[in-house]
Amino acid sequence: MDKASRYIVVTALVLVLSDALITYFLKSVAEAVFPINAILPLLLILVLLRNGMGVLKMPFLYWFFLVLGIVGFTFGVALIPDVGYYRFLSLGAALSAFFVGYLFFYWQKDGDAVLRVFILIGCLYVLVCIVALSGLYPELFPVINAAWSDGREVHARPEVMADQNFQAFYFLPLVAVLPFVKRAIPFIIVVIGVIGAFYIVFRLQTRSGFIVLAWVLVFGWLSRIWIDRKISWRGTLFPIISSVFLVVYSEKVLEAANLLIIRMSDVGSGGLGRIDSTLYLLSRVLDVNWWVPQGNAEFIKSYGDLPHSNITAMFMEGGVLALIMWIMIFLYPLIRLMAFFVSRNIDDLGVLVLLVGLASMILQLTLNVPFYEQVWLWAGSVVAILQRCNDKRAHLCVENMRGACRNGGA
Repeated sequence: MDKASRYIVVTALVLVLSDALITYFLKSVAEAVFPINAILPLLLILVLLRNGMGVLKMPFLYWFFLVLGIVGFTFGVALIPDVGYYRFLSLGAALSAFFVGYLFFYWQKDGDAVLRVFILIGCLYVLVCIVALSGLYPELFPVINAAWSDGREVHARPEVMADQNFQAFYFLPLVAVLPFVKRAIPFIIVVIGVIGAFYIVFRLQTRSGFIVLAWVLVFGWLSRIWIDRKISWRGTLFPIISSVFLVVYSEKVLEAANLLIIRMSDVGSGGLGRIDSTLYLLSRVLDVNWWVPQGNAEFIKSYGDLPHSNITAMFMEGGVLALIMWIMIFLYPLIRLMAFFVSRNIDDLGVLVLLVGLASMILQLTLNVPFYEQVWLWAGSVVAILQRCNDKRAHLCVENMRGACRNGGA
């Protein structure tokens, strides 16, 4: 891939990672609503025109199941009454995000550049959210307050840029890079950004967001210990900083997290919806009549809302073909990449993508996001890292065989 194409792919990646931020300011400043990710297919076409399809060095297996999913979603457009041809626009943007993630991480040679992009965009999100939640310049930084009740009183739940439950996607890269930052100043900046991200999650009262970000934080440090076989100074320093911060500001932390704690204790208000969505899938996946796309109408009639599980959403939108595609494109590569992690045959960039890929998987199991670009971006990224690991293993096998032949010839 040539240099200009690399810049185009980086631009596309930045657009996906900052789509909510760009849309937020387009609406508040210019009063314009524009689906920024609609640009992705155009950028991808530019890259393919410059380099040809050969730039997508992806195994046939993944091409096959992507096409299978497209066929399933096409049946959905044809068979589901309330779904129009506009669905192809959403599907096109989602697939473009997948290929952007694949191209960026497959051809990426500068891991530090990845960290810089993630830190910059993540800290910018944190800064904008904190300014908005503080009430400064509400015309430029608007906040939408939704209402919810704990059974005794009504509470306000703020929303900034994106739905509260979607907000975690935009903080994932920032939290995930923390164990991989080597220099002191960037490390301190990321620590401050991560603390800010958790403060925002507290204020937005998103249970799934808090759980997933906390998991990424803990698993990220454990992954460094596993890969390095030692505890670095960062692995010692961050827990100390976090503990001191929690002790010194315990009252403010509890005050900020108070409503989130109330929501966490009320499992029935959200947790049961996730369970119902999964059980709904399991009760129908073996019924041949449901193998063609049925849409969400029956589920909404029974439960009053969309299914809160992306695997169920895929099945409803694209039938059994889309479900198979989800398993082979979203789940299977993660399992394969985990095997490389367990055997320690993976570099820092691979561990970083694995962290965010796993977190994205956990989040989408609680959300209805069949065409959400963020989940497709990380699916493509995981496939790219897996392919890089396979290429490296194949290269090492060839080198070992050559070495054995030379030794045998000697």
